[in-house]
Order: sequence, then structure tokens, then C-alpha cells
Amino acid sequence: QRDTGGSRQKRKAREHEPGPVSTPRQSRKFTAVDVNEHQRRVTSYAIANAQAEAAAQILSSQDRKYTQSQSTRKFYARLQAHWI
Repeated sequence: QRDTGGSRQKRKAREHEPGPVSTPRQSRKFTAVDVNEHQRRVTSYAIANAQAEAAAQILSSQDRKYTQSQSTRKFYARLQAHWI
């Protein structure tokens, strides 16, 4: 007998009963240490993101300058080749 994917998924979903909405471990109160750690993590992520963005900006500007110089060099080379 063929078993389609949808029915298999439905059967699998009915196997386990839904548990409690929040387990005691999740519902425990945040302490000051948790808050401090969270804030430290957030700030470190923000710093890392800012550094990465600055590096990407520098790289893109360097790329732009390089492509500009290359295009002008090619342009003048084309002119010279035309006039030779």
C-alpha cells in the first residue's frame, strides 16, 4: 500500500502528545547575571557587526577605485590604439 508524504507526516505528528506550554526551566525568572550576560552578548555582537560593516565598506570603496582606474586605463589604451 502506497503511503504519501502528507499522511506520513500527519501520523507522525499525532504520535506525541503536546507537552506543557512552558517547562519550569524556561519559566524561571531572569537574574541580574542573566541580564548582564545578555547585554554583554548583544554589545559584542553589535561591535562585531560594526567592524564587519566598516571592513566591507573599505573593501567596496577600494574595489570601486580599482575598477575606476582600470576602466580609465583601458579607455586611454583604447584611445592610443586608435590613434597609433
